[in-house]
Amino acid sequence: MITLNGIKDFIKTLGIGEHFSVGRINSNLDKSLGIYSRDDGTAPVIPVGGLKNKGYDTKQVTILVHWTNNAAQTEDNVLALYDALLNAKDVVIDEKEVKFIRMSNYPINVSDPDGAVYEYVIQCDFITER
Repeated sequence: MITLNGIKDFIKTLGIGEHFSVGRINSNLDKSLGIYSRDDGTAPVIPVGGLKNKGYDTKQVTILVHWTNNAAQTEDNVLALYDALLNAKDVVIDEKEVKFIRMSNYPINVSDPDGAVYEYVIQCDFITER
């Protein structure tokens, strides 16, 4: 299975953002992306005959985009990241071929009304060869 660190390294190659981390971000740094595990509550898919018959793995992640105090600039960059993930091709992470990246929904604004920096989350699943 691919790792959050591997996903972070892949996202760095997309050219959007300046600071990247796994598990938490430094909220003092603008243009930061944090990669987090996500569990949507669904049971794992196990084929008839057991895991030896499973051809793929799914890594569910949430990407926190912590940008700037400019709402329009933040939205433009989060949409650029969303499009880059949606259209990614020939991706290899941790020596595993990514078959596709399933986007769960459009980016969600999670900015704190009292906060100085706009934030969005992107939820997606990385489907990889097993």
